[in-house]
Amino acid sequence: MASAGTTPFYGREHELRRLQELAGKKTASLVIIKGRRRIGKSRLATELARRLPGYGALSFQGLPPTAHLTAGQEREDFAQQINRQLGIPAPRADDWNTLLWSLADRTRTGRHLLVLDEINWLGSKDPTFLGKLKNAWDAEFSQNPHLILILSGSLSGWIERNILHHTGFLGRVSLDFTLPELPLATCNLFWGKHRDRITPHEKLRLLSVTGGVPRYLEEMNPTLSADVNIQRMADATKSIARSWRRWSTALWTYRNYTRHSASARPGRSANTARIWCRRAFCRATTPGTSRRRMKASTANCA
Repeated sequence: MASAGTTPFYGREHELRRLQELAGKKTASLVIIKGRRRIGKSRLATELARRLPGYGALSFQGLPPTAHLTAGQEREDFAQQINRQLGIPAPRADDWNTLLWSLADRTRTGRHLLVLDEINWLGSKDPTFLGKLKNAWDAEFSQNPHLILILSGSLSGWIERNILHHTGFLGRVSLDFTLPELPLATCNLFWGKHRDRITPHEKLRLLSVTGGVPRYLEEMNPTLSADVNIQRMADATKSIARSWRRWSTALWTYRNYTRHSASARPGRSANTARIWCRRAFCRATTPGTSRRRMKASTANCA
């Protein structure tokens, strides 16, 4: 499993505790972890492997879907991952059965943590993939009582439709949960030794754009201001750039409205500023939110 890097692991203690409890079972465990991209699914699996002494950890990831990606290319990449991680010749990539059985043969005994990351990518090009994975679980993987198989992915709807609510996996899943964004108290830990010197206002400026997404917080330099951090992340992440532009517009509008609140109708100006700012903030932090929903959510804004 890939190294977690040098950034300390923060939070997720509840999820880790539930996952660690699976090691005490007398049967194999099938786990589903859902969550948006960059929310920390892979990092959680890596931290779990570190906290499970005696377990061998293997992690495989699907290829990001493109217009030209084929099912054969997906299988070939999976075969090469088996070759690299297990140090064996790459199995034939003509069928998922061959790949999954080859993996099951190497995890038949002993303590193993096996992760299939972005399962929705692995199964997107081949309609037979999930059926063959289910058969491999029933006939092979589940026969090892010390095996934990984690299927993780960022398309929650696809996972619920094709795995959790599908008859093929009925009664087979030991644990499933969706990773939320980190709470504010945990986000505060990412500032490290500088967290007591940074004002709450600066922290909230950054968090209003990044949210509690661990990967974005790991990119932060705690010695720099929120504006500089956001701009640097925006240079590499278009979605954050769009959010930052919207949030900056909201702040500018709010400041200009409140600056002239001593006009003939100050109450109305200040209230309008708050409503406009909140709507712009909603657009910045919740992409895809319709104007009707934003208007409804701010109708009673004071």
